Amino acid sequence: MQMYRVFYYSSRKAPVAITLVKKIRFSDPGYSAEEKFVILDNQLELVETFTQSGKSIERMEQEAKGLCSFLSRAYGFRVEELVADFVRDKSGLYWLTNVCLLYTSDAADE
Repeated sequence: MQMYRVFYYSSRKAPVAITLVKKIRFSDPGYSAEEKFVILDNQLELVETFTQSGKSIERMEQEAKGLCSFLSRAYGFRVEELVADFVRDKSGLYWLTNVCLLYTSDAADE
């Protein structure tokens, strides 16, 4: 399972994704479930990172844009930047797992 941290910007810059790949697999013995699926600060040696942009992160960009649009309509503020975590399962589906950071402006129609 691959993990992605997507940096989405509403207008200024193109989105970027940092791909986090665990060096251990679920079937590897000797690791807890947390160690297999969560990026722990004290175990960064178990993670490889890659930067992606453009077509390769298009699906996650669409999901981030949809979330920003929903938040704008529901709460009346514009999302300027969003940092979100996704995982991709074996079938290729992306799942939003966490919103890490959200910068907003006061009005949704600015």
